[in-house]
Amino acid sequence: MLGVVTLGEQGAVFRFRGEVRRVPARRVRVVDTTGAGDGFTAGLLYGVTRQYGTRAELEQGDLEAFEGHARLACVVGSHAVTKLGAVAGLPTLRQLGAAR
Repeated sequence: MLGVVTLGEQGAVFRFRGEVRRVPARRVRVVDTTGAGDGFTAGLLYGVTRQYGTRAELEQGDLEAFEGHARLACVVGSHAVTKLGAVAGLPTLRQLGAAR
């Protein structure tokens, strides 16, 4: 079972394969929180779908790898709030590479 709860500036908490972990958000200057949750979700789905091709693969996945995906999601969500609007603050892959 998988569950994720976003906590805004406090990051997120997730449950994966019976373990509960918390990941921090990046400290940023907040301009507009519109799109933060969508950015988080996009980052999480990007990481998960790049690693796991099927639900069965995800269910057998590695806890540390999933934590990395949750951290990526927090980075994307943090970027999203630095600009006005839901899309302007979303990072490019190049920006993500520099931020990690």
